[in-house]
Amino acid sequence: MKEKFKVLFLEEAELFLDKLDKKIINKILYYIRKSRLINDLKLFKKLNNDIWEFRTKYMGLQYRLFAFWDENQKSLVVATHGIIKKTRKIKPIDLTRAEKMREEYLEDKKPIKKIKTYKLEEIEDNLIGKKGTFRRNKYEQKLKLEYLCVQIKERRKQRGLTESQLGELIDVKKSQIYKLERNYKNTTIGTLQKVFVALNFQVNFSIVDCLEESEVYKENQ
Repeated sequence: MKEKFKVLFLEEAELFLDKLDKKIINKILYYIRKSRLINDLKLFKKLNNDIWEFRTKYMGLQYRLFAFWDENQKSLVVATHGIIKKTRKIKPIDLTRAEKMREEYLEDKKPIKKIKTYKLEEIEDNLIGKKGTFRRNKYEQKLKLEYLCVQIKERRKQRGLTESQLGELIDVKKSQIYKLERNYKNTTIGTLQKVFVALNFQVNFSIVDCLEESEVYKENQ
């Protein structure tokens, strides 16, 4: 599935993430990846003409990464810095800070002054783990399942079916289709197979053993 935009992180954004707990880092990066697939204001929201925010709620706290669109590359979003708060309200000082960092980034055309940035893939390698490690495998598998759920929803709409109509086709309740498309738990393989047939999906399954003892050991250190 084609992603809608790429993400760069300024150094302050990278430092903000680096100080967080591993579980929170996973969730924030997972939601950023998800926001590149679907339009969801709960994940990526416009705050004013220039500034947006990546949004994550975890254990009663609001984690926010401010960002802006690169004027020279329309499919590139640049994350400036992050904050943690208990309410949804944004302080003007945080918006002003993001706007200033945006101006510095867009004006940074001189060879003498080069702003350091990180690609999303570099952040994932540094803060979650290289591809092939136990923790990274779990993260990637969750993303693949999310992509599948998004594709199911898109294919259903392309065929002009409501959640109720798809449910009737495969003899399940509308609530099961609702949960499946939103990647909720407890969806059986049998239900998935019925959905694939009803929507004319061609799916190839593979089983991969990613629980290598060496990686499990490293994860627990």
